[in-house]
Amino acid sequence: MKQQVYIVHGYTASPESNWFPWLRKELENQGITTTILSMPDSHNPHYENWLGHLQSRIELNEETILVGHSLGCVTILGYLNRLFPKTRIKGIVLVSGFIEKVSTLPELDEFNSPPQDFEHLIPYIQNRIAIYSLNDQIVPFYYSENLNQKLKTEYYAIENGGHFLDRDGFEQFPLIYEKILEIIKN
Repeated sequence: MKQQVYIVHGYTASPESNWFPWLRKELENQGITTTILSMPDSHNPHYENWLGHLQSRIELNEETILVGHSLGCVTILGYLNRLFPKTRIKGIVLVSGFIEKVSTLPELDEFNSPPQDFEHLIPYIQNRIAIYSLNDQIVPFYYSENLNQKLKTEYYAIENGGHFLDRDGFEQFPLIYEKILEIIKN
């Protein structure tokens, strides 16, 4: 089976934002097929539209790695929840993720209403990595820590990463690249 990485951006972002193009280029230089999904109406997202977008564009297999940023994380998990238990995947990398309503982002509440249980997905995701920042002003770190605890992820708490946006200095993100390569070798 062929290695495939899908990147799911977050709220107000696009495939050209942040570290996404850099990561795709680095992975493709290693011969890894990488797709950055262009999520519909990212400035006014709706959960069912985003799930449908993933369902129509992602082909899962045991070599698939899903990378999510912020809203992309809960979208990926909701997508996997819908497919449960049909498919096992190689791994997920969740950056600034959350799986509950975020007080700073009430406009995204529908992505977590009602709250979902994702713990049953653990055996179907071979590698689970979470990366978050201790000074994230958009998704405060304790939301990401809750996600880490529920999904039993390998996690990396970065001191001053902000929300890992280009304006936070993240046009490149070597840690994610390294972790994806480790997942592939695992």
